[in-house]
Amino acid sequence: MSCSKDKTKIVPERISVPRTKSACEDKLEALTKALNDRIPEFQTIGVPYVDRVTDGDGEVVYYIEQCPKPDAPDTLMSNYYRMTVGYITDMIDQYWYGFWVRTDLRNIILFDFATETMMPLEVARASQQWKIDWEARKQ
Repeated sequence: MSCSKDKTKIVPERISVPRTKSACEDKLEALTKALNDRIPEFQTIGVPYVDRVTDGDGEVVYYIEQCPKPDAPDTLMSNYYRMTVGYITDMIDQYWYGFWVRTDLRNIILFDFATETMMPLEVARASQQWKIDWEARKQ
């Protein structure tokens, strides 16, 4: 796999699941920027971590899993993009976190795949577990 210069790849759809072009694909760059602005660990720790554990063959990736559906009765589904961040190699997809990002990009809710819990991003980033997880990726 050839990696981009900054070792980050913005993926319009999940690579492991073929799909038609996302209706909200044009929002991916803005959503990725919002996540990177609020979670600098993706670039400062995540990219070097992926480079180290994959011997340079992996990339940090951002996926839009679901576009907002304005007519949905559920607030998350009607007002938020559902995203996944992790890394890929030729052999695996490793997901770190899922996110619900509000359409105005001001509110981000984290879904932790390991614990299957949801919480506001600010709460997650202040947690001891967040610090432990990112410290482990530094080593």
